[in-house]
Amino acid sequence: MSSHSENRAVEIRQLMQTFIDERLAGKLEKLASDDPKREALVEQFEFEAWVGDAARRVSRLQVVTHALKATHPAAKGSSRYVEPAALPDMPLVGSCKAPDDRLSHRSYPLLAARDLIAQFIQEQRDGYQTA
Repeated sequence: MSSHSENRAVEIRQLMQTFIDERLAGKLEKLASDDPKREALVEQFEFEAWVGDAARRVSRLQVVTHALKATHPAAKGSSRYVEPAALPDMPLVGSCKAPDDRLSHRSYPLLAARDLIAQFIQEQRDGYQTA
């Protein structure tokens, strides 16, 4: 592994650890110092435990460019992901007119998987984006 790859791996790990620590701190602030839930929460937010849980949750994420449920919560159909270059050029205002770097790719997790994983995937720090 090159030193650049090793440095990048360290940076990603640090980004993940910072994200996890911030989430834990926010949850611990809400609990009393003698609350029995604190210990379980700290264990849940240990790096290896959090990454293991994240790996299970990520299979329930869906990255889309055209979200159906954003239009109406009872809409029936499927959200889609379409590469900007594959969109037809039409004389209409829409995502087909958005420059590639402006088209938003969003994570739409199922209800049980949202929160941590979707937020981390969209995390950006110091010009480095995780997704």
